[in-house]
Amino acid sequence: MGNGSEGLTRRRFVETTGAVSLATALGGCCRREDVSTVDPDIGRKNRPETIVVISRIRDGKVEELHERLQGHVFDTPVSGVHFARMTILPAAATGGYDELMLSIVFDDHERVALDFLSRNAKTIDPLFSLVEGWPPGGAADRTALQNWITAFSREILLLYSAFSRGSDPAIRESVVLRENFLELVRGVTYEPSHAETRYHDFLLDNRTRIDMHEEGGTADLTPAEFVYPHDQNPFTMIYEVRPENLEKVSATLAVGQWAIDNFHIHPLREIPTVHYARFASLGGNKILFASCYDGEWDQYVQDFAARIPTKLDKVWGGSVGYPAGGAANAPGLAKWLDERRIPRDFFYISAGRRTVKEIQASLALGTKLLRWSKDVPARGDELVASLQRFVREHQRLLA
Repeated sequence: MGNGSEGLTRRRFVETTGAVSLATALGGCCRREDVSTVDPDIGRKNRPETIVVISRIRDGKVEELHERLQGHVFDTPVSGVHFARMTILPAAATGGYDELMLSIVFDDHERVALDFLSRNAKTIDPLFSLVEGWPPGGAADRTALQNWITAFSREILLLYSAFSRGSDPAIRESVVLRENFLELVRGVTYEPSHAETRYHDFLLDNRTRIDMHEEGGTADLTPAEFVYPHDQNPFTMIYEVRPENLEKVSATLAVGQWAIDNFHIHPLREIPTVHYARFASLGGNKILFASCYDGEWDQYVQDFAARIPTKLDKVWGGSVGYPAGGAANAPGLAKWLDERRIPRDFFYISAGRRTVKEIQASLALGTKLLRWSKDVPARGDELVASLQRFVREHQRLLA
């Protein structure tokens, strides 16, 4: 049995906002969505949760498991799953055995994670049968699956998200809404005489997407197709805290989670490329840190070193091998992180190819459009003038 937490650990997330300009707002081309592709309720407002499940790999099965992770792991997407990663934790990093880590970020009910696994039983059972404790009936046995997760889950010490209008469906549909609004702006710019028709079509296709930003809305959506990301990357490491510093580090992470839960603040808000990040206890003085970020590794490390070095020192400063000079020593920080980095195996994110800034801008724009659409004139020149004012006032959300 693993060092499990009681059930699925729940944590709250925090929002950040991005800034963009109008310089490229009218560039490119966006596909118009038919209203039939949108479920009637898409306004779920929640805060995601996560599980980190770690189970020992059966003797002699590491290479076979690694090969299976390179293949097609999931066939059936499930609405509400933001992120999933599976990777092999080598014995050298865990200090014991080779283990498989499963990490999922999902919307605010444990059934989402259970659905995700059970609906993909056909593809994941051969993989998880290579680890200890997997139910004999596989993922289709939901009771046994829940018991397996409970037994092997690790305690989540802190969880962060760049988005607070939580649900996976809301994130994806806000992005579509923003694209469709840009198409409206371009169309009215080039053919003002057709403004009424274009605006009518826009509302027809996007009314539900706009209304999901109404406070108190509830919803669920069709799942996204599996898009394996090219521009987002996972980072996972295991590090050791010096025993004399463990209590202080644990308290720092607890305060950080409290600030996220109660005030929606966290230093990672200052890193404009981080989608999700979490700390999990591996028992003893070992901690797992995992994140998902946009762009390149070098920039990711440089953002840490330049933007929040003293805050990182409070969390990592008491760790074995931490660089002299702290996180502000970018080369030293990069070396320390890289030496503890776990190689990437399977990785999925539902908002693949969308950066943090794009998603944040889309969520913010939806709220603005909700207010604007209630008062906008529906006719001719007044409609055009109102649209132009809206674009000027919200330039940063449109590029």
